[in-house]
Amino acid sequence: MRRDFAVVAVDLASAKQAAVVTDHDSQVLGRRMFSGDAWVIDKILDWAVPQGPGKVGFQYVRSSSMGRLKSRA
Repeated sequence: MRRDFAVVAVDLASAKQAAVVTDHDSQVLGRRMFSGDAWVIDKILDWAVPQGPGKVGFQYVRSSSMGRLKSRA
C-alpha cells in the first residue's frame, strides 16, 4: 500500500458503523460511530478525508473493503 494513503477501517453492522482512520504505523488519527446501515459509507468517507490529509499530509484515504478512494481535493 502506498505510504501517502491514510487507512480507513470500517466495522459494518446492521444499525451502527464504527470507523477509524490510521496512518501506516497504526496510529489513530480519528474515530467515530455512525448511525444507519452499511450505505452510510459515503458519509464515513466524507468524514475520513479531512482526518488523514488534514492532519498529517496524506494525499488520499482509501477503504480497501469497499474499493473506494477519495482525495482531499
